[in-house]
Amino acid sequence: MREHGIDGTPFADESSLGKLEMQLAENVNLKYRTQNRALYLEDHAIATIDWYEAVRGLCVSPHQTSPLYRLLNLFFAILLFVVTLPLMLVGMLLVRLSSRGPVIYRQRRVGYRGKPFIIHKLRTMIVDAEDGKGAVWAKKKDERCIPFGRFLRKTRIDELPQIWNVIKGDMNIIGPRPERPEFFGHLCNTIPGYYQRLAVKPGLTGWAQVSNGYAASVDATKLKQAYDMYYVNNQSYALDLRILLKTVRVVLTGFGAH
Repeated sequence: MREHGIDGTPFADESSLGKLEMQLAENVNLKYRTQNRALYLEDHAIATIDWYEAVRGLCVSPHQTSPLYRLLNLFFAILLFVVTLPLMLVGMLLVRLSSRGPVIYRQRRVGYRGKPFIIHKLRTMIVDAEDGKGAVWAKKKDERCIPFGRFLRKTRIDELPQIWNVIKGDMNIIGPRPERPEFFGHLCNTIPGYYQRLAVKPGLTGWAQVSNGYAASVDATKLKQAYDMYYVNNQSYALDLRILLKTVRVVLTGFGAH
């Protein structure tokens, strides 16, 4: 795995993470309540976690607290928004012409240091695609896609509204992809150290995305986690630039799209 730029160096204190992962083992939704600084589980079946104690073992990259890094993300997000606005408008038109329902799809994800946020995407599937099924991973030739949905996903045009999340500060241009809370607890219980990805903000693109494509299973997510942890442990401007250059190839070839 080292030949792919991955190492298995522990990133955080195992005891604090182990305690947290045990409590997140159930497949439940997360709700962050800032008024008492605690992470709650909506079914209340598991004890409340003291938020600051739970994340004490996570070593935050200097990039995440750097005003310069935030300024660069904001600058490039605004620039990217202006440049890609015509593509977004075309994508919105395709969604509107091919399917009834909202053009923008909003979904809750687990963000930086575990704080949930709402992600924005162009809707590529039928309305209520998960009704009666619950949360499921997307797959190749997903029958739930609307007529232009696969095209929007392959070209990554559906991801462009997430630029707004970068402008708001929920995400960075580069970082691990944010996971859905419905999957997060199960992945924490299955993949050792999965929670450590929350030491950096999630991103539009990242080392795992450009190296391994879309993960539609626990086994695929395990490999992506290794790539994500390499980024967490080695974050730098040089690595960010390398990821951006590889992202261009991904967009042009449709690599890893589902």
